[in-house]
Amino acid sequence: MKKLGPSVLLLALLACAAHAADERPADFAQSATITAPAGASHYRVAASEAVYRASQKRGLADLRVANAAGEFVPFAIVQSGGAGALERESVPAKLFPLHGDEAKGMEGLSLRIERNAAGTVVQVHSDGKAAPGGRKLLGYLAALPTLARAGEAIVFEWEAPAGFTGSATVEASEDLKRWSLVAAQAPVVLLEHGGERLEQKRVELSPLRAKYLRLSFRGVPAGFALRSASVQLQPATPETPRAAIAITGRADAEKKHEYLFDTGGVFPVDRLRFALPQVNAVAPVQVFSRERGDAPWRPVASTVAYRLAKDGGEMASPEIAFAANADRYWMVRVDARSGGLGAGDLGLKLGWIPHEVVFAARGAGPFVLLAGSRAAASAALPVGTILPGHREGAPLEVVEARLGPMAANPAVATAAPKAPAESVQAYVESPEGRKNVLWGVLVLGVLFVIWMATRLMREMGGRSDGNGAGK
Repeated sequence: MKKLGPSVLLLALLACAAHAADERPADFAQSATITAPAGASHYRVAASEAVYRASQKRGLADLRVANAAGEFVPFAIVQSGGAGALERESVPAKLFPLHGDEAKGMEGLSLRIERNAAGTVVQVHSDGKAAPGGRKLLGYLAALPTLARAGEAIVFEWEAPAGFTGSATVEASEDLKRWSLVAAQAPVVLLEHGGERLEQKRVELSPLRAKYLRLSFRGVPAGFALRSASVQLQPATPETPRAAIAITGRADAEKKHEYLFDTGGVFPVDRLRFALPQVNAVAPVQVFSRERGDAPWRPVASTVAYRLAKDGGEMASPEIAFAANADRYWMVRVDARSGGLGAGDLGLKLGWIPHEVVFAARGAGPFVLLAGSRAAASAALPVGTILPGHREGAPLEVVEARLGPMAANPAVATAAPKAPAESVQAYVESPEGRKNVLWGVLVLGVLFVIWMATRLMREMGGRSDGNGAGK
């Protein structure tokens, strides 16, 4: 077997040498002009939907900012908030069942409370005459401690002998006499299907700081009992507003219960809501995602999706939250035992917290934001480096600029042809190039092992012949 020539080994090492090529603005397929007031040392722009569609890398790793001379300037990419923002501080309420005349309802009750020496509510008396056998459970009184911040939702825990789609009404009071409505006919749900269990037990409220809440339920089965209720407080720091897109999926040609979606970008999605095609559809579903069309699917979430008619309107499954996921391709698998979702397209509403780009205004403007390069590696610096003295988590005291529309980068058309090393770099950094390089390295490794084994066998054979001749 012939020895491997140096030219073969040179091709295997060419990928590593190609990384030494310098970047230039023309290497990025799209750009957007940044309009900023003069005189500031730093500026910030929010990444638009078009930026995520133009970018080829997770976390916007292929973004760059350049000045009018085509020089790259220092920048950082920051993102506030996250999936944990749904977590809330909760305050438990003390519950007291309210019994009275079902025909008169809650308004027929006169409530009195008893407190102990510490001021804690220990007993509630509900006065209201009722016909014999007509005294029934009408609802509950929830006594609240002093709230540090306004409440924004109430979360129930219950026991029920069967599933239901019902509604809850919540009223607030300071003196048990005057009541104000804070949530009317809010959906509450307990569904069980195919071994899956879904509960919608969180009801959003108008901001409140009341001492008492009056809770009533409709559409729940006999034997329903409320076991506890907790008021969720508004976060100390308001949740960062999210951007969102709505996309429509198509059923897989071979697997009718799988719906495929293409977001067209690298959106850092951490919220998802279903838009089912037909009313009264209920189905356990699994959500998957992947970065590339040829990559294996990764599980994201499992839940029950529903869209139900209720009291002349509709109630739908709430949005689900998960860690930020920038995969481009998504798939929803519907449990076939549910009978599917019916005719029509399945929709998804995806939400995310936009990144912000903070950059130093070195050189003359106008500055441009560049994106769209598979070969580019991340060049973003820590925000504390861009803004000396900035403390992590502190507000960004940076002048806000305006980002124009993303479009084809005009520098590409006027750029000189790339050097051979740059062309090789772009190919090697592409998915196809990475795959071919890995296969090439594997083949070269196998050939090298074969060559070494053949050479060793020849040397051993030569030694054997020499020893035999000397006897």
